[in-house]
Amino acid sequence: MQPHDLTYLYLMKKQNGVLKDAVQNDTGRVFCFKVMDVSLSDSTTAVLYARKPSGLEIYNPCTVDPENNMILYSLTSQTIAEEGITQGQIRVMDQDRVISSFLFCIRVEKSLVSSGAIESKDEFLLLDAALKESRETLKIVKELRQELDERIQELEELIASLVPISDSELEALLKD
Repeated sequence: MQPHDLTYLYLMKKQNGVLKDAVQNDTGRVFCFKVMDVSLSDSTTAVLYARKPSGLEIYNPCTVDPENNMILYSLTSQTIAEEGITQGQIRVMDQDRVISSFLFCIRVEKSLVSSGAIESKDEFLLLDAALKESRETLKIVKELRQELDERIQELEELIASLVPISDSELEALLKD
């Protein structure tokens, strides 16, 4: 999807009147923020934190384009599920540096087209992805633990099968 509009975003100073417009359930829109006062790098990550009119929250990843010093956010159905003003904030992270934009508004207009009455709820795509990854990692760790336990059992059986020798026999072997 192409950005539908460009907003100049200052992270180090407050801007008045930053307003993004959207229509309920229109997930084809991409918000494009041109960062004016901070340089973005290949290691920069960004997220959109938003609070909908009902108080439900959004915490979703953005795409960082360091070459053009831009941050792009593709609207999700949950970001624009509620008519009214949603407050948003871009959080930029690079190594140990964290900078949050000042608040901006997303004005969500009602759609006349029914979308099956999408229920508004919290959406935390970043946390969902991290949870999925941790579950996959835990599964791998459990498999490795089982394999390690099996190897330990094999070693214990091998050690038990060795013929014991006396101290004098050991000393004789070591002298040779």
